[in-house]
Amino acid sequence: MVFGMSTAPPTDSVVGSEPAPLEEADPPAEDGVGARTERRRVRQRRRTITWVGLVVSLLLLAGMGMLGYLGYQASLDISGGELLEVETDPQAPGFEAVVQATPVHLAVLLDENESVSAINLFSRSAGETGGSILFIPISTAVDIEGVGYSQLKAAYEEGGPELLESTVEEVLGLGIGETSVIDQQRLADLVAPVAPLTIENPDDLYAEAPDGSEELLFEAGELSLDEAGVARFLATQNGDETSFNRITRSEEVWQAWLDAIRQSDDPDVVPGETDSGIGSFLRALGAGETVMQQLPLEKVTIPNAQGDSDIAYFRPQTQQVALLMPSIVPFPSSAYPGQRLKTRILNGTSVDGAELKFTDEAVLAGAEITALGNADRFDHEVTQVIYHDSTLADRAQLIAGQFGVEASLSDETNDASDITVILGSDIAG
Repeated sequence: MVFGMSTAPPTDSVVGSEPAPLEEADPPAEDGVGARTERRRVRQRRRTITWVGLVVSLLLLAGMGMLGYLGYQASLDISGGELLEVETDPQAPGFEAVVQATPVHLAVLLDENESVSAINLFSRSAGETGGSILFIPISTAVDIEGVGYSQLKAAYEEGGPELLESTVEEVLGLGIGETSVIDQQRLADLVAPVAPLTIENPDDLYAEAPDGSEELLFEAGELSLDEAGVARFLATQNGDETSFNRITRSEEVWQAWLDAIRQSDDPDVVPGETDSGIGSFLRALGAGETVMQQLPLEKVTIPNAQGDSDIAYFRPQTQQVALLMPSIVPFPSSAYPGQRLKTRILNGTSVDGAELKFTDEAVLAGAEITALGNADRFDHEVTQVIYHDSTLADRAQLIAGQFGVEASLSDETNDASDITVILGSDIAG
């Protein structure tokens, strides 16, 4: 199991135990509450439509026959309802494979008071084994629709899992497939088949006793935690520390848990879901290599109108978040129409697999990769980035800039994609 370097600021640089509500801070520019409300309506419609679309797609595929090759589905070139051509050979010009978005799951852990104690984003690797866990501090300062600039956990407190999900989608710039809320009992049930877990605890952890004194719950050093102990350990935070400390400790638990899943031959090592939900992600992560990261944050201070000390809080470091996400979610989907530009990357050279080498560049610039494949021929000398809607010129140029070229507008409409990238030998040769 590989662990990424922690990107959280040093805990001794924090003023206070948690950032206070941030009405005084200048929130980043947004496109308005009305627009975001409409996007949430679109999300709700999307979730309803997805299942209908899936059934229709399966019926169509059944009638069309087998068009796939090694997991790829050939694209159809259809104009005016007339089937013009289907290319099924992955080595032939014109072949395109539909890209399935990286599976993503948001897990919200609750403490014994049903308050948010942790927010973790899970993603699965393409091979369905291994993946990533992104730890998102619950005290991260973000702009929350209808709430304002506040701690991320306030999104759940004010609007439940739906508002929290949409807020995280805005922060990360991608769509989240599903969200689960896991209380203490549910977490204990999930861990039970492999409990107890042995971890190295870096800190003494205390809780307030009924008489107001501090009660030692977990000593620093080696601990053996049963399922209830795991749930309580993950939710415990000392009164004078930040949520960053809790994330550092939780990495120990997740490492031990996933290692235990990997080493178990019990088919019910993760109870409940096997093909969906948090259970499917735990099984996949436990079966392969898992990378763990913290959300990159930056410290910001504002004057304190009620005292001499400035108020410090941590907000997402936008550039570092953008650079990190392709390694966690290499093929992101859009949370709502237009969040990312639907993009095809086609290989116009004789270099095998060139289209796979340039996906990160496009994703960094706001692309949702919907298809990979071959151009109409393999002797393109100059890379082209083509957009099909004049209103997307500026955003198309961001993607084109990643390839060192100028974007060009096509007269042809394309309902399936916003951007077409044709790789030439100038960068892929």
